[in-house]
Amino acid sequence: MKKIGVVFLIILISCGMVFAEGSRQGTAAQTSAGEVYPSKPVRLIVPYAPGGGTDLHARLIAQKLEQIIGQPVPIVNIGGASGGLGMQELLNSPADGYSMAVDIINIWTRKALKTNEFGPEAFDFLAQCGTYHLVECTRSSSPYNNLKELFEEAKKNPDTIQEATNLGAITHFTILALMDASGAKLRLVHIGDGAQRISAVLGGHVETTIMGTHEVLPYYQSKEMKVLGIIGPQRIPGLDNVPTTVEQGIDVAYPVDYWFFMPKGSPKDRVNYMSEALEKVMKDPEVIQKLRAQTMIPSFLKGAEFQRHVEAQGKIIMSIAEKHNLGK
Repeated sequence: MKKIGVVFLIILISCGMVFAEGSRQGTAAQTSAGEVYPSKPVRLIVPYAPGGGTDLHARLIAQKLEQIIGQPVPIVNIGGASGGLGMQELLNSPADGYSMAVDIINIWTRKALKTNEFGPEAFDFLAQCGTYHLVECTRSSSPYNNLKELFEEAKKNPDTIQEATNLGAITHFTILALMDASGAKLRLVHIGDGAQRISAVLGGHVETTIMGTHEVLPYYQSKEMKVLGIIGPQRIPGLDNVPTTVEQGIDVAYPVDYWFFMPKGSPKDRVNYMSEALEKVMKDPEVIQKLRAQTMIPSFLKGAEFQRHVEAQGKIIMSIAEKHNLGK
């Protein structure tokens, strides 16, 4: 009887161990080497300063991702070179599944300008998590009420209207495309990040700038700024009265997506695990609601579809760079 009791106890302990391991597997994955992944924090590099659009988006994603993978996802901000320094950090990080980064289409603009010699091909692709559109905006006292009025004046008096931009970033490439499509000629002034450009517009130092919908929304709601046009194919909830470029006869509509990467050569099972975890984040009703409240689109892509989309966006950027002799 005593032996039977001992055997029964061993079985109970074994079942408990299996159950505990199964519980942990709800947030982690068994790798091909038999290790549980992730077993420690997975850092998320944001290649821009704290407080910007990419940083705020990364923090929203990281907060939910921590709940899914059962490990902390600390944000590491490494600003500079329009995102180049932070992505260089990812390039030099161990390919072990414990480092990733989020970037936008600037990963292509830097390659086009040769400020970085590498583009998305230098990394393993995780997923696209979210999209926003750019808008052309000005202060509320500006005489311009839409893109048509602005560009008509810029055609009559070229190089007299000052546009704040961030040379080398997507805002720069987008205003070049808008001028190509409309025949307008604005005077581009390099000012830098979004907060600085908004301050320059509100202060009357420049007339216009391009911003993300989520960045300009508070100023639009407070009536400090006017939005002259959404650079996209459709109107955006929260900016319902603002016409698109397409509506105004300008065939330019560039989305800006958030792209997540890991170092090249990261274990495939870990790449797949993190891609699937990000997909769960983007299906979460709370995340979807928060993104839509910020005039953002809860888009998601992974795998071959994601890679094809990134490559297609790169072709657009490279064609603009070639047309304007950038990066030569």
